[in-house]
Amino acid sequence: MVTAARGDRLAVNALISLPLTGGGPGYTCERILAEMVDGATSTALYTPADRRPRVETGITVHAAVPRWARSLPFRSLSAISAPLAERMFAADCAADRDAAAFLWGDVSPRLIGWLRDSGTFIVREKYNCGKAVSKDIMARAYAGLDAMDAYPAHQYSAELIAAEHDSFGASDMIFCPSPMVAWSLREVGIAEEKLVATSYGFDPLRFQGDSRALSEIDGPTFVFAGYICVRKGAHILLEAWKQAGVRGRLVLVGQIEPLIAERYADVLARDDVEYHAFASDIGAFYRSADYFIFPTLEEGGPQVTYEAAYCHLPSIVSQMGAGAILRDGVEGHIVGSDAIADWAEALVAAERERGTEAYRTLATAARARAENFTWDRVGKQRREALLEKRDALLPR
Repeated sequence: MVTAARGDRLAVNALISLPLTGGGPGYTCERILAEMVDGATSTALYTPADRRPRVETGITVHAAVPRWARSLPFRSLSAISAPLAERMFAADCAADRDAAAFLWGDVSPRLIGWLRDSGTFIVREKYNCGKAVSKDIMARAYAGLDAMDAYPAHQYSAELIAAEHDSFGASDMIFCPSPMVAWSLREVGIAEEKLVATSYGFDPLRFQGDSRALSEIDGPTFVFAGYICVRKGAHILLEAWKQAGVRGRLVLVGQIEPLIAERYADVLARDDVEYHAFASDIGAFYRSADYFIFPTLEEGGPQVTYEAAYCHLPSIVSQMGAGAILRDGVEGHIVGSDAIADWAEALVAAERERGTEAYRTLATAARARAENFTWDRVGKQRREALLEKRDALLPR
């Protein structure tokens, strides 16, 4: 039973099961927490290890392995650091009746038990789809490629799925950063009243300037940003590119999964395909492109879609890739299947659309829509939703 106090004061204690690195889910968590702070709301972040190369927010961080020791190999310390971070987190939540426990990533049943026993208000963040649903999506994808030896089965063990489901049951509310995350939780039987629709966001300061990473060509440029892997639909995109015969350029920015690098070496070597393993200024790539393309199979709230929209890029995305921002035919196009032929058709249609008034309307709408998803707006919405839900559940 929740026994926290009602009122305007709120202490948000967040625990992320991953080390902080300055990127990925840790970056997202940190930015949201920073923007939730106001005169009555304080935040703190607990982590197994603080490995950030630099500190960009004023959030208080409690790390089992402190930042000064970030050069130590984390793998050898994780068996100790993760339980220690959970213990510190649970103790601090129990000591403050105004605290809410904000859980990110995989958490142990033991931690859930501690939080239940202390009557702490529990908030769950699902930055990807529910594991049981994700497991099925990914298994089908790797099986379709006849590559089950590369399927990351360890991420979807029965133990992890059961622990996640237990954390859903114990949670008072679950933030769903996209409609597809909410769908995945309904699929595993999570009560609708626990689900809170929200989004992720982006930092406009990262996209100032007018530099371009690529030279102009006579034809459309499509850019993909992120891990170039099966989960993100890289195999669908590369097969569709072969089939479409578009007179343009496909640009891939990010690290690449070994299976994709090996299986599609012929496509990656083509003159009309560019691969960049790293981009210090991803905005320069967006400004060089005509479309952002993202056929991801499983996603939480893809920040790349928000960023591309802010850079005036219409997007061609899967339903997972649309996040909470993109509407079909308004800011871009949603391809409702993972069929290669459908994605090839979308590429051909985009080639025809480029340069038209319809294209310019999409680009303008994308930028305007993105303005609603800056981190400050997202953080404020999160804070208000948390306060409203907490006060509705607590005794008067």
